[in-house]
Amino acid sequence: MITFEKRFILQHYFKNRIQINAIERSILENCHSLEIEPTVLIGYLLSDKTPLNIFRLRIGSVFKSDLDLAQCCKALITEKDIANAEAIIFHYEYE
Repeated sequence: MITFEKRFILQHYFKNRIQINAIERSILENCHSLEIEPTVLIGYLLSDKTPLNIFRLRIGSVFKSDLDLAQCCKALITEKDIANAEAIIFHYEYE
C-alpha cells in the first residue's frame, strides 16, 4: 500500500472514531511506516501499552499539525508509561 493510501485510511479511522477489529489489529501490529503521522495513527488505533506503542503515542502527543490527534495521544499515556517504556527499550538495546 502506498503511503498516501495508508495515511488516508488511518485518518479516516481516527476522524470517525472507528474501532479496529482483531484482523485489523493484527495488520496494524505488523504495519511499518516511515512517516510520522501514519506511525502515530497506528499507535492511536492500537491503543496498547507496549513500549513501542507508548513511543508512537509519545511522538503523537507533541504534534503541532493535528492538535486533535495530539490530545488523543496524550490522553492514552502517562509519564509512568513513558518511563517504563524507556526502561524496557534501554535494557533491550544493551542486552
